[in-house]
Amino acid sequence: MDLFLLNGGPLRAEAIRYRIRSSADLEYFLPWERVPVRMTAPAELTLDLPAYGGRTRMSLGRAVTAKKANYVIEVIR
Repeated sequence: MDLFLLNGGPLRAEAIRYRIRSSADLEYFLPWERVPVRMTAPAELTLDLPAYGGRTRMSLGRAVTAKKANYVIEVIR
């Protein structure tokens, strides 16, 4: 599944960190080039965006799972 982020605050004055959780363990994750996202647990990705990132829609990469998965995103600071 290709993952995308719809960023509601593209011109935030502070850096922001997102946690993306999958309902199933990821077999692997292929981030797109120059996207600051990494796999931090078997069912978790972390994305760090700088202040004033300026992007409202961002392609993150391709998540591969053996089972169908749902994804939830939360802001962590």
